[in-house]
Formats: sequence, structure tokens, C-alpha cells
Amino acid sequence: MVVSNNETNIDHIKFLVNQAKDRSREYYHSEIGFNYRMTNIEAALGLAQMERLGQFLEKKKKINEIYRKELKDIGFVHFQKEYKGAKSSWWLSCIVFEKEINLPNLQEKLKAKDIPTRRIFMPVIESPPYKIYKHTDCENSYHIYKKGLCLPSSTLNSEEDIYYVCEAIKKIIQDE
Repeated sequence: MVVSNNETNIDHIKFLVNQAKDRSREYYHSEIGFNYRMTNIEAALGLAQMERLGQFLEKKKKINEIYRKELKDIGFVHFQKEYKGAKSSWWLSCIVFEKEINLPNLQEKLKAKDIPTRRIFMPVIESPPYKIYKHTDCENSYHIYKKGLCLPSSTLNSEEDIYYVCEAIKKIIQDE
């Protein structure tokens, strides 16, 4: 708990506690922030969800498998690989377009079909607190950021939802 009579300090602390997310840009952190926002009820829910972790991981894997199978014939769509010795949680299923695609336009067309997407995270080195550590071009990070899109990957999505997303992407790309 933090107590103060200085409104400016309190506002800044609230900003830092919310991961220092700058509201002017999506997923942009202008300072090093924290994520310490959890109530006792949230902690209890988290523990209850841990009991279902295996089910969630299986569902995420299935979602990713459907995307890979259904979008494999689009030769310029690539997925992240699961490296030898690693086991992905498939938290997000993301694609990278190796062809020039107007991503904001694609997102708008998907949104019109009730399909939410989001861009891949900006390279962390673009956030002000980390810029001083940039010693290379980070070409892969920028390539993925500029050409990548995160697809609906919630465990609340049904397999039918994922097939619908795939069909919509194929149709929109085919029509362009």
C-alpha cells in the first residue's frame, strides 16, 4: 500500500504499477514498470486455474495446429518454430507475412468479421528505458514486428472459431 498527499507522485506510482504502459501507443513502455496488481481473490483464481493448466496448454497447441494446417498453402505466411529441446506453450499464435501486406487494412477487414487481432510486440529496445542498451540493429525483431500479426488464441475460442479465422484470412488475402 502506498500513501501520499502528493497527487503527482501517486499518479506516477499508478503508472509504474501498470507496467509503465504509455496510453499514447499500444504496448509502449516509456519507463521500466511493474505488474504488482493482484488481489487475494485473483490469487485464489490463479491457483484454481493452475489445476487446469494441462487442458489450457493442449487447447493452445490445438489452436496453433489448426492455424498451421489451414494456412500452410499461403506460401508467404510463416509461423514461429518450436526449437529442438524447447516446448512452447503456444500462448499466442502469430504469423509473419513474407510478402508486402497492409496489416492495418487486413486487421480492419478481420475486425469487420468480428475477428480481433493485434500486432506483434514492438521490439523492447524501442522503449525509452532500454534504448541505451541497443548495440545492434536487431533486424529479426524489427522484421517480425513490421510483418507480424497475432491471431485469436484464447482458450475461450472453439475450434470452429479458429477455422472461421483461417477462412477469413484466406478470403481477404485472395481478394487483394
